[in-house]
Amino acid sequence: MMRSSLHDQRRAGTAVRLGVLLLTASVAYPGIWALVSPHSFFLHFPGFGQEWTRSFPPYNEHLVRDVGSFFFAFAVLLGGAAVTAERRLIRFSLLGYLVFSIPHLVWHAQHATGASSVDKWGPVVALALGIVLSLAILVALRRKR
Repeated sequence: MMRSSLHDQRRAGTAVRLGVLLLTASVAYPGIWALVSPHSFFLHFPGFGQEWTRSFPPYNEHLVRDVGSFFFAFAVLLGGAAVTAERRLIRFSLLGYLVFSIPHLVWHAQHATGASSVDKWGPVVALALGIVLSLAILVALRRKR
């Protein structure tokens, strides 16, 4: 019985880590892109034929680089939380992510615009998925206790 419980705890820990790593990738991708090539980021983010940021002109290199720095900083924080697997660090990293992501989602939901439905609602869906994943990880951490 105890062996099964330890196995379940390890599996839950692995799922938490993978979830945090997924969030890490979701903020590292725009962060690195915006830092390395801010104009390209503005014109083409998120890529794959979609253009979510271009519909909010004018282009401002300073603002795009600041946003890229912020996203990349969050990637470092979330990545560190995933690597250390320290519960409090994970929890506070996720809470910080939510403090940013919820107002970000609200703004995009209120200002949904774009040439296609994907350009219009893609940011809203992507942000909502990150929020749902963060909340699911927080619930899993609470149950893991």
